[in-house]
Amino acid sequence: MSEYYGPTVKAAEMVGTLIGITTSGKEQDWEIEFADPEIIPRLLNALELREFDDEAKTALYLLLLASLELEFSSGKKNQLHIVRTKEIIGGDKNSLKKMQFYWINLKKSEHQSLMKDILHIQNFNSSI
Repeated sequence: MSEYYGPTVKAAEMVGTLIGITTSGKEQDWEIEFADPEIIPRLLNALELREFDDEAKTALYLLLLASLELEFSSGKKNQLHIVRTKEIIGGDKNSLKKMQFYWINLKKSEHQSLMKDILHIQNFNSSI
């Protein structure tokens, strides 16, 4: 299990620049503050088309997952977004473990069934 508590300031700033938001990188709950379903396609495309270091990838994943939760909360469930996210994160085992720790162990998710699906978790009640 890879413990993970959030992006570095540099990674959050890079993601902000990439998607066109102004961030200091020091915001508490950074991913929730800047989550927006409208940026999901940009985040997915960036993750599929570019190489990022581990810190930048995990910052992108945080914002992507928070944006998917917001989309889900609004009553929408874009299956294509979910499938693409599962494929991208599932192919990055190190980051997958970090996201499992962050969203599940730290209980950051409001939609556990969504995170269970995306983060390839079979049973929420057992340890990851």
